[in-house]
Amino acid sequence: MPIQDLPTELIHQCLQNADYPSLGNAALVCRAWLAPSRDISWRRISLDFEGEVPGQLCSILRNKGTCKPTIPRHVGSLLIDEGYLYDTNQLTDEDKADIARWEDGLMLVLDYFEHIGMLTIGNLNLQRLNPELRGKLLSRNNGGIVFDRLVVQNLILPDITEVAPFILDNPHLTFLGLGVIKIDNVGSGEDGENAQIESAPLSTAVFLPKLRHLVVFADGTGAWSHILPHMHTSPSSLQSLCTLIAVCQQPDLLSELIQDVSATLKSLAVGINAPGVRFDISNCSKLKNLSVNISQYPTQEPTLADLMETLSTAPPTLSHLYINCGPSTCTLSAHPPTGASLWGSLDEHLCTLKGLNKIAFTQVISSSMAMFMHAGPDALGGVFGKWKADLQAFGEEILPRCKEKRLVGVEQLTGSWTSNPFAGTDLE
Repeated sequence: MPIQDLPTELIHQCLQNADYPSLGNAALVCRAWLAPSRDISWRRISLDFEGEVPGQLCSILRNKGTCKPTIPRHVGSLLIDEGYLYDTNQLTDEDKADIARWEDGLMLVLDYFEHIGMLTIGNLNLQRLNPELRGKLLSRNNGGIVFDRLVVQNLILPDITEVAPFILDNPHLTFLGLGVIKIDNVGSGEDGENAQIESAPLSTAVFLPKLRHLVVFADGTGAWSHILPHMHTSPSSLQSLCTLIAVCQQPDLLSELIQDVSATLKSLAVGINAPGVRFDISNCSKLKNLSVNISQYPTQEPTLADLMETLSTAPPTLSHLYINCGPSTCTLSAHPPTGASLWGSLDEHLCTLKGLNKIAFTQVISSSMAMFMHAGPDALGGVFGKWKADLQAFGEEILPRCKEKRLVGVEQLTGSWTSNPFAGTDLE
């Protein structure tokens, strides 16, 4: 069969794993390969509206009425961030022109693309957007943008009811990351703190049938009070959830969410950062990966007892355990007198988990420091090597029986704990 007659589906499969230069070369092979190569390339492209606009793209989209653009209607990812646009208290004419240019470019992109692989909202105050752009961004009706993954890092809005359908009523969403969602009732006479604590009544349906991964990062301000409670009251909407990652701010609510998704949950990561943060995971019959962040121990002394309480309910399906430690956690001399007996009990219990084949002690290295990780032993890279060796020695000392079974290891994570609590393990 001539290559130009190959089915489009087969060409897609052949080119799916090709790198960007190879896709460009494939587009030159024959005319029939041009569209599949372009299609795959745009599924990998990231558009960043971080206070600036991709000028060439916007110019093409602005002239689409006079010439038919060859750009597909989908793009890999889109970042929306105010950037520096509102850094000054008094906006000059030049500042206002920059804002208008940014909003115009963003509107062009939202008007053109019908599907976005990942939509990331960085720092954004919805009250500053012009009404048309704001409506286009949040629209979930016909003509609204389809996106598979959504990350909200820092969103300011006047009313949760405006943005709730955007987050909670999405039949296509597979990944949801929630950071700070701030309700700013400027001029309403309400107390800002109370506005964030009390959950607003919602009339919108919670419909997330394809959601597989839920991450609540940073301190989750607003997410715990305005979004997660509505997920809990509609547990059937989480019927596909496999991964739950959260820095715990409300233990009772998180415990209820864990029970809601216990039948499907395969990977769970929780930050134990306050006394009494313990969970019953005995009903999680498919749980394979468990990650716990005890970096506040021994400063928060009850943390270790809470960890022991949680692990005592671990199901037999658990195969990988990750324990994230802070610098002082690895210093045994800083541990309270009760620490040794608790670690001993934990060591004995972990040895009874027949399916457990890996215990990894993890430590987080900031992104700014990570660039030095592979430096030579005489440079800063040697420091990371020593940290890793010290953590390995710590793990083997407190879990001697697990050491004998060759379960104990160390993983160094970069960035933040919530971004990689399972040390790169492939999640289903």
